[in-house]
Amino acid sequence: IHSSPILVVDNNNNNNNSFNNSNLNIQRNAPYALSLLLQVNSPNQITQVKSPTHSINWQLNKDSSNKSGVVTFWRNEESMDKDVVILIEHEKSHEPRAIIEIPSENTTLLTPGMNVANDEVTAMITLVPEFELHDTQNEIVFIVDRSGSMSGSKINNVKEALQLFLRALPANCYFNIVGFGTSYQMLFNSSQRYDDTTLITATQHVNSMSANLGGTELMNPLRAVLSINKIAGYERQVFVLTDGEVSNTDQVIGLVKYCSASNGNCRVFAVGVGKGVSHALVEGIARAGSGNAQFIIDGERMQPKLMRQLKDALQPALRELKINWIENEQQQSNQQNQQNQQNEQQRTSSVTSSFMGEPSTKPLGFGNLIGHRSAGLGA
Repeated sequence: IHSSPILVVDNNNNNNNSFNNSNLNIQRNAPYALSLLLQVNSPNQITQVKSPTHSINWQLNKDSSNKSGVVTFWRNEESMDKDVVILIEHEKSHEPRAIIEIPSENTTLLTPGMNVANDEVTAMITLVPEFELHDTQNEIVFIVDRSGSMSGSKINNVKEALQLFLRALPANCYFNIVGFGTSYQMLFNSSQRYDDTTLITATQHVNSMSANLGGTELMNPLRAVLSINKIAGYERQVFVLTDGEVSNTDQVIGLVKYCSASNGNCRVFAVGVGKGVSHALVEGIARAGSGNAQFIIDGERMQPKLMRQLKDALQPALRELKINWIENEQQQSNQQNQQNQQNEQQRTSSVTSSFMGEPSTKPLGFGNLIGHRSAGLGA
């Protein structure tokens, strides 16, 4: 669940040909409020419901075997000055499961004019497969927000985490550090091999970092990093750490998606710091870059989540996954001739890779299944 803060443009800017998010001010005292009544249902027992952004009440439904309940705000209403984040944990989160919705006659369909057939359902499949994967060599680039809003404990927390990161890198990798604000600065002109000399240089650089680069302009450093030719035989892993939002979220996400798709063997991970960070930006970057997103709330130690992301990045990624839906033979025989039966024995749907590092519960596929009774997964 997300609610966006109000953005106010500074109309006193006399340069009509330039626009950046330093002209945007977040209005923290929003003139409207949000009430919440969230019904939670799970196939497994719910172990915890919490919010890092708001005070909430969690009430289990009676006789639900701890599988359903209701979330409300602790106060009746909350100001919409930041994202609303609700975290729900349940048992057996990595178990394979399928959720099937059978439309009724009263169902409002998303596709106008679509007829509801008796044998048509919508299904969401979640599964965590096991594959034998080969080790890969990596180029690792940290893109760190050094805008003014990162001053104080945030930049100090990031510096501590980066020092830990640097000492956890594999010996055969290449790496670089990019700081950004209104402008950006690279530690090295291009990624360098990780050794004792470059580690000392990076350590000194991180120690000297401060939140002194102005506003939050992410597009240019991302373009600079993603457009550099990759090192032969190495996969590029990019980590973006930010505490804010940008005025061109869609363009930034589009850039990541385009570069990841065209560059190949490139993933982008994102970390949001503090309660004012844009979830749409952080999650959008990670999704477009086939990585994952982590959020650090105020006062939380950053190191554990960043080390988990590094572990994910150093594991090989699966690409070009396919789900093979096996057609129901009786339906085929009723609807197609013998030739079509031979040609349409299997229907294959391509899906985006969801397995990056540790087991993920992201859905593999979501769509209409007509007459399918079994499926196989391959990569």
